[in-house]
Amino acid sequence: YSRKVGVSKPHAVEKNIELVNFITGNSDSVPDPAIPVSEQGSRIVKKQQEHYVLLLPGARWESKCFPVALFAQTAEMLLEKTGKHLHFTISGSKAEIPLAAKLRSLLPEDFPVNDLTGKTTLQELFELIRNADAVVSNDSGPMHIAALLKTPVFSFFGPTDQDKTGPWAQQHRVFSAGTKCEKCMQRICPLEETVCHKLDPEVISSAIFEQLYQKDMSK
Repeated sequence: YSRKVGVSKPHAVEKNIELVNFITGNSDSVPDPAIPVSEQGSRIVKKQQEHYVLLLPGARWESKCFPVALFAQTAEMLLEKTGKHLHFTISGSKAEIPLAAKLRSLLPEDFPVNDLTGKTTLQELFELIRNADAVVSNDSGPMHIAALLKTPVFSFFGPTDQDKTGPWAQQHRVFSAGTKCEKCMQRICPLEETVCHKLDPEVISSAIFEQLYQKDMSK
């Protein structure tokens, strides 16, 4: 505890690797672990459509939870851009069931969405994330699982620092409002209005479509 280690990289993943390298005397880069597929977890994937976007509207901090209306509007706009050739799945913990219900209430009755919030084991969640076309998420644990499994992540950041704890790897996209109060690290926003939550669903849905679907949908 008395020894200090200087680190040169901002991201937590790189910092931890530098710490391990200092302790062990190695010079390893960030590893690329292969997470084995869970046969038990894969059963839930068979019940999904071939192509689906996973919506994860929950987070541990209140300030990390962007409005469910943002998720709903992004999903609706993305569906229109794909010519309605896409499905959606909502997931989260049992504590997030009311949040998922509110999200569903904002979508049209015939919207192609499957709500699995509170219904998955950890193994099933891993496979649900692994097989998704994309994950739309707040800054959360499942967001980092998606980054680990190399599923494209489109995430929302406000009170936390994307440079330090954003999704690891280059194929992911982070959206932020660019407000002066960003990265405040407050679990509950002290302002009357959480201005860092004001993101444009058109920008987000366009980014997802252009990165993942534009080429395929033009065939």
